Amino acid sequence: MKDRDQLLAKARQALQWDALLEALAGRTVSSLGAERCRSLPLAGTLEEAQSLLRETAEMAALESSGEGFPLSNFPDLRPVVERAAKGAPLQTVDCRDLSVVLGLVGDVVRYLHRRKDVAPALSAIAAGLADLPQLK
Repeated sequence: MKDRDQLLAKARQALQWDALLEALAGRTVSSLGAERCRSLPLAGTLEEAQSLLRETAEMAALESSGEGFPLSNFPDLRPVVERAAKGAPLQTVDCRDLSVVLGLVGDVVRYLHRRKDVAPALSAIAAGLADLPQLK
């Protein structure tokens, strides 16, 4: 395990992984997306790396199509969920933020479903997201 960790550390350094993640974070549309990008781990197996490369290639193909991915800045719902989990009532702004995020999720799911021939891996991931129209 120690050898594997050392190898991954060397790979991160050789690939300038932190700089790459920072550059990726700079291209996101939300603070939550940027935070997630900065914490992405280096793939631990060849299969995982190949899967992630497929997803990246699919997203690049979608972006190069010029249609525009249906995503815009969205609020971070973690504080809302934490308050709700403790039984606190949701404020009007919380409900609005939930509606915005649920709307974006629905847009992304529908967009990827229509393009499953170009992006089968991303479409499969999106298929697992619930649209939840009753909450909009």
